[in-house]
Amino acid sequence: MASGAKGGPWRILFGLTFFVFGPCLLIVALVSAYRTHVFLRTSETAQATIVEMKEFHNMNKTSWSYAPVFTFTADGRPYTVASSLATYPPAFKVGQRATAHYPKGHPGQARLDSFTQLWLMDLANSIIGSIFTLLLLFLTFARKGQPRVYSREDFPQPNTNPN
Repeated sequence: MASGAKGGPWRILFGLTFFVFGPCLLIVALVSAYRTHVFLRTSETAQATIVEMKEFHNMNKTSWSYAPVFTFTADGRPYTVASSLATYPPAFKVGQRATAHYPKGHPGQARLDSFTQLWLMDLANSIIGSIFTLLLLFLTFARKGQPRVYSREDFPQPNTNPN
């Protein structure tokens, strides 16, 4: 039964999965964290009030998540924005005041100033990417048993017979 490398194609596919997803998730997390950092440094701020908790069904349709909907005033005009991140339990309560950050000239793209709203996805991607990358390194460098010692008989000998 010749399956190539020990463990066959499944081991290679398993290793490639970690090789691709681990480092890629780490890169995504780093780029996203940098963008969040730049956003916070360059954004305008305004006092916001949570006016609603928008309900979302989770993928398995057995539970709910809640995204805050908030209002604030920028440039003398009122804005209402729904957060793109829903959590359970809800991270905010209706009537709660919070700080909203928005890009200059684009109040409709506001985000609430909380760890969950700003950094949670970056943290999740970096943790999962780190685990996948560490597993990749472990699978790459871990050896089972003693290292093999090769002898002269393991290599083909040159044919010295002139016939």
